Amino acid sequence: MTAIGLPDASGTRFTDYLETHSLPSDQADTRAARDGSVLATLVTHSPVEGGWFRPIDDLVISIVMQSCHSDVVRDIGWGRSSFVEAPGCILVTPPGCKSYWTFGGNPLVLHFSIARERLEALGLDWDSSLSDAGADHLNAPLYDRLVSELASRIWSVLEQPAPLGERFVDHAVATMLTVLLGGHVEDRPASPSRGGSGLPAWRMKKVRSLVAERPGLDLSIEELASSTGLSADHFVKAFSTTMGQTPHQWLSSLRIEEAKKLLRQTDQPLTEIALDLGFSSSAHFSSRFKQLVGMPPSAWRATFRS
Repeated sequence: MTAIGLPDASGTRFTDYLETHSLPSDQADTRAARDGSVLATLVTHSPVEGGWFRPIDDLVISIVMQSCHSDVVRDIGWGRSSFVEAPGCILVTPPGCKSYWTFGGNPLVLHFSIARERLEALGLDWDSSLSDAGADHLNAPLYDRLVSELASRIWSVLEQPAPLGERFVDHAVATMLTVLLGGHVEDRPASPSRGGSGLPAWRMKKVRSLVAERPGLDLSIEELASSTGLSADHFVKAFSTTMGQTPHQWLSSLRIEEAKKLLRQTDQPLTEIALDLGFSSSAHFSSRFKQLVGMPPSAWRATFRS
């Protein structure tokens, strides 16, 4: 883990964190619109513990493209928010806002840094948008498949900027901002049930430890339940209350995250990846991948290949 000090001087763009090495990262790649008003930076993060980041002048939209399902603590000036980051998690950081972060693992995150002049050109008054959205709205992680899909498309288009591509970026960024800042997000993780009791942290830790020992994720509900000392039925109910999804759904999302890593870092064929991760066929794998990610695995590999 790395602790980050807060420099005195305010920065300008998200990339300043990389240039000054104030942001621990394993890998980073930046693409820009022709006028530089929109920067897209794909970062493989290193863990951060108790890190304060200096303010920058841009609005930053961060989308988790590959998840570690780690516990996150975040503060953008409205109090600390704690959550587990998941695939598709979207976080908005206002311009001129110092931020605090704690998280583990090495999540792959696509950050969009949007200059104030671009916001103004799109007819967006930040102060009024913030007032309309409300602090609570932006303090929490957001989820929206349309925004995640647009983020992937923008990243691809920025690889070779062209006039029509620039026009697409302009409209796509405007749509993203309208959805996120206007509070029009459609997809949110299932809310934990209010009934019954959930898994205490020590039992959830045992589940995660077992999963970490079995990278193939060929685990049964009975094995997960046994690691916590609970019956399968009791475990399923408690897990679903805690996580807002069933153990089966959670394991499926973990398999997709492992698939993303293999797609990005290896040349393994899709069929081989599918079978290694316990899917019945490459068609089943592709269908589930597209359902959770919003694009086929082949398209994801072409877009985010290292």
